[in-house]
Amino acid sequence: MRKLLALSLLVAVMVSVGLAQEKKNLVSLFGGVNSVFQYGSEDDYVSGENDFPVTPAHNPLSFGLSFVHLFSSRFGLELDGRYTLNSSVTLADPSDGDTVDVDTLKHAGLTLNALLFLSGGSFRPYLTLGGGGDFVVNAKEQTLTTRLGYMVTFAPPANKVDLTANAGVGLLLGFGPAFGLRLDVRYIFLPKTGGHALIHNVNAMAGLFFGVF
Repeated sequence: MRKLLALSLLVAVMVSVGLAQEKKNLVSLFGGVNSVFQYGSEDDYVSGENDFPVTPAHNPLSFGLSFVHLFSSRFGLELDGRYTLNSSVTLADPSDGDTVDVDTLKHAGLTLNALLFLSGGSFRPYLTLGGGGDFVVNAKEQTLTTRLGYMVTFAPPANKVDLTANAGVGLLLGFGPAFGLRLDVRYIFLPKTGGHALIHNVNAMAGLFFGVF
């Protein structure tokens, strides 16, 4: 799976760089932090089924590749892919205070977004709105030992794909005719569907864009 993802990323980068040679096509490579807010509730506690109902806030690293076509100096459409790593969180059993350390799941997101630029030229702040899908990557069953010595098993989610929506702000700062700095902050959420709790986060990214704009 990792080799397939690496090959897909390499192909996407090569194709995107080629497209960036055409006027008004921009390719961005960036990285940052995905700040996930706490989700779940102690009201969801079910002994033997959902002993650790609350996932605390966590901040995994995130990386992205974006392709934007500018239809004018003020409007563009973006195909955006983001890959979020896992991070360790401590879950608590509200019935007895037992805790267990578990790794969150890796995710890959693919969205189609509209970008509205607030100005033209080499300094272009923008607003963005769009949606797409969030994909769980390489999820496996985890069997762990809690602080009190109990064995617990966390099964991978039944749904490997969820709908997602995002809204945000950003900035393109051109350093020359073919490259520049890109800053991007987005609020992203997964609706409460299929028995899952609402998951929402803020994704803050920075990187370089390439292309003639």
